[in-house]
Amino acid sequence: MQSITCKKCCEKVNFLVKYLLARARTFSILDFAIFKTCLVCFGAFIATVFSKQAKKFKFLFFIGFLASWVYLIWRLFFQDDTTNQN
Repeated sequence: MQSITCKKCCEKVNFLVKYLLARARTFSILDFAIFKTCLVCFGAFIATVFSKQAKKFKFLFFIGFLASWVYLIWRLFFQDDTTNQN
């Protein structure tokens, strides 16, 4: 019984990964720059936990991460493919 549930879960994850990879293929250079900004801000935000000097920039890193994350979620799931073609 549990293997059926696990199999369905794996199928759904596989579908999601294929969907996201297909959408990522349509990214522009700006989209990839925002993606990298998202990763860097998230890493810097996590690093503020371990560094006293970086704590004063914690809010700035969080805002940078949040803004880029929201843009990427919108770009991946909600923006139509035809609106970003050059």
